[in-house]
Amino acid sequence: MSKPAPRRWLREPVVHFLVLGALLFGVDAMLRGGEEEAAEESVVRELVVDAPIRDEVSERLATRLGHDPSDTELEEAIDDWVRTEVLYREGLARGFDEHDPTVRTRVASRMGRVLADAVVIAEPTEDELRAFFDEDPTRWAEQSRIDFTQVFVSGEREDAEAHAEALLATLRAGANPAGMGDTFSGGRRYRRRSVEDLEAAFGPAFVERIEEQSAGEWVLRRSRVGLHLVRIDERSAAEAPDFDAVRADVARAWRLAREEAAVRLRVTELVERWTIVHE
Repeated sequence: MSKPAPRRWLREPVVHFLVLGALLFGVDAMLRGGEEEAAEESVVRELVVDAPIRDEVSERLATRLGHDPSDTELEEAIDDWVRTEVLYREGLARGFDEHDPTVRTRVASRMGRVLADAVVIAEPTEDELRAFFDEDPTRWAEQSRIDFTQVFVSGEREDAEAHAEALLATLRAGANPAGMGDTFSGGRRYRRRSVEDLEAAFGPAFVERIEEQSAGEWVLRRSRVGLHLVRIDERSAAEAPDFDAVRADVARAWRLAREEAAVRLRVTELVERWTIVHE
């Protein structure tokens, strides 16, 4: 009797691929299972909920609730803390923190705050403050201010560009801007605004060459939300800084600069304790 011919489907490449994939999946599952078992064995499964922990949880809960928590509320919060802590420690045991940039950033940020909290800066002398002030006097100067009137054209209009150009021609011909254009949440008239304020509110395109715009001239300007026909009504020049008037601001900036320098130095000292190998 002749042997039966091999079934054709056994010779199909896709069948070989599926069989190989199943084998690899099984091996991977076995390896992962071994890794998880090793991770589970490495976890020290003892969690102490002592008085300081209970006090900390109670204080946070009271802040959130606005009143001292009841015994039931506190126990529920303690249970939440225990679940979170267990998940955290189990995750650490499996190395979930090692390759997660979000975790690294948060831990590094927390360490930076710890270093900052440990910094003690002595009160500056008058000479130190004045020297800090003199390093960049323009930093403390009163900025120039602009008063202006605007007519707004919404960017949602299909004919926004054409409508704005038509309104601009009318305004330049001497028309009264009252009642013209679309409603704008910020209003029609702005007073004593710095260029920096305007850029933050409207975007960089809005303030482009605004210092060169002549008072009384209508100019079309663009923002994130549409088109603005702007007339400069008045300018106030920048004022030279007076140390006594800005002394409190100088003192805050001086202290912040010293704290940042102290933290950078501390971080450098920590880095120097490590051997950094570049491969």
